Amino acid sequence: MKCPKCQFENPDDKKFCLHCGEKLALKCPSCGSESPPGSKFCGDCGQELAAPSVSKEPTPISPSFEEKIENISATSPEASPIRSSPRRERSKVNENRSR
Repeated sequence: MKCPKCQFENPDDKKFCLHCGEKLALKCPSCGSESPPGSKFCGDCGQELAAPSVSKEPTPISPSFEEKIENISATSPEASPIRSSPRRERSKVNENRSR
């Protein structure tokens, strides 16, 4: 049975997804009762059970550690290779005072 959360294909006899731990029960669209994986009809009302709907949108992938570091380096002023020296900072302050 395919997991409704992560789309992992699990053996039919499992009650929980082996990949993400999601419960693998089919919920009846008519009465709301849960049926075990592999059921084709609801045991309470006889309604035909459809396979869980699969989201068409891909699951977003979080950036890798290296990508996170690159993003921090690109946006952080401390990560800039050009740093001001104290002497340069003093000259900037003096320039601004003379204006």
